[in-house]
Amino acid sequence: MNSLIVKYKKPDSVDDFMTAYQESHLPKVQQLKGLVSATYYLLDSDEDEFLMCIASFETSEALESALGSDIGQALAAEAEQLATRGLSISTATTYEVLK
Repeated sequence: MNSLIVKYKKPDSVDDFMTAYQESHLPKVQQLKGLVSATYYLLDSDEDEFLMCIASFETSEALESALGSDIGQALAAEAEQLATRGLSISTATTYEVLK
């Protein structure tokens, strides 16, 4: 399994961010071809990090294909707009410890 991990810093307006994230961004995420699962977490840290989303795909090729698609490009642009105080994006190979 291969995953895309996106971490957002706490936005200027949490309410505006969450409305846009839930009503616009997440429905687009669900349209990504090859998506196996997607989960987001509201982070309980003293750091500036606010929300983390992990989107998982069967293979690295499926992940790369999704990112390069029209919807993937639209999501990337929208993520940049949502991230009023910044974000980080990384990929990872996922290993299950417990099923």
